[in-house]
Amino acid sequence: MMLRENKGDDRTMSHQHQQQNQMTEVKVVLASKAKTGARDDYFNTKEARMSAIGVRIRRARAGLAAGAGAAALVLITASPAQAHPTSASLPFGIGHGGVHTGHTWVYACDDRADGRGVRVHYWLQSGGLGTVGDPNGSASPCGGGTVSSTRNPVVFFEVCAGKDGRDDICTGRQNA
Repeated sequence: MMLRENKGDDRTMSHQHQQQNQMTEVKVVLASKAKTGARDDYFNTKEARMSAIGVRIRRARAGLAAGAGAAALVLITASPAQAHPTSASLPFGIGHGGVHTGHTWVYACDDRADGRGVRVHYWLQSGGLGTVGDPNGSASPCGGGTVSSTRNPVVFFEVCAGKDGRDDICTGRQNA
């Protein structure tokens, strides 16, 4: 048991001796740099280098966060005037509809004389809802009109069809 304790003590002494040697090496390097007039003495210590790396990482993270924030701001503030026409079609050639003119005009077209009416349900940016239908069935022209302003554009729409005003088949909600 005495040998094990001595080994532990020897290890502790050895570790302390290594730390003293490292400190002496740092002092010698700093002293030699001071004699040469070098200005980068601070960066010759391990702690200083790690601190400098940490600063670079934090700066990079801040830059990425700022870039992501700017990109999100561009997406949020995109003008409806930059919006493109969007449409969706029902299966089997039943009908189609969509949003046009800066997301302020909604239209519905009944493409088949099958007794089903075609309508477009829409959602406004403010949360308002509405519906535009094709009043004359499959005859030309389609139904549609201006439903909002560019300050409150259509953000979603859904094309539906069915008899007697019921929605028997729909495209599902689409981004305008």
